[in-house]
Amino acid sequence: MLKRLAYAAALTLQALGMAGAAQASLIGQTVNCFDSLTGTPGTGRFCDPGAPQQVGPGPEFELSVFAIDVGSESISLFGSRDFLAGDRFFLSLTDLIWSNDPMAIITGIANFSATGVIGIEASDVSVFDNAIVLDYGNSNWSTDSIVSFDLVTSHGQQLPEPASLALFGIGLLGLGVVAARRRSNH
Repeated sequence: MLKRLAYAAALTLQALGMAGAAQASLIGQTVNCFDSLTGTPGTGRFCDPGAPQQVGPGPEFELSVFAIDVGSESISLFGSRDFLAGDRFFLSLTDLIWSNDPMAIITGIANFSATGVIGIEASDVSVFDNAIVLDYGNSNWSTDSIVSFDLVTSHGQQLPEPASLALFGIGLLGLGVVAARRRSNH
């Protein structure tokens, strides 16, 4: 009987381990934007419309040269007019906190692509403290340009959900009761 109980417990633990945590996403979270498109090196202004924006469908921010769309796990910039960047122009997206996985930390980017933009590469994107900084100085943007990349995260230790733990505990308790009844009947 103990072998059966141990086997049932092992299967339950394996099933809990395979369940996995909820997918991290930026949808529904608030993100801030800051850029240095003032023409004065070292100064900046907030991206239009100026206030933190909730991540959802469509662009969250509209700059004079591109729109910024923060997706569930990616960022895209869409050129709105021809533009030649100068020195020290940068864009910063901050407070990229994940829904469903608050322990997730942005550690890098993947799948970087740039279409219609000259002079911008994946190495122009920096990641720190759940913020993304894009150095777009010395780049040429055309009206229909697109720059996009996925966010790579590192997850903290995943803790099982309380309901899963409660269900596991009830199952073990039930197996214990059945074992006790069988022992008392013999």
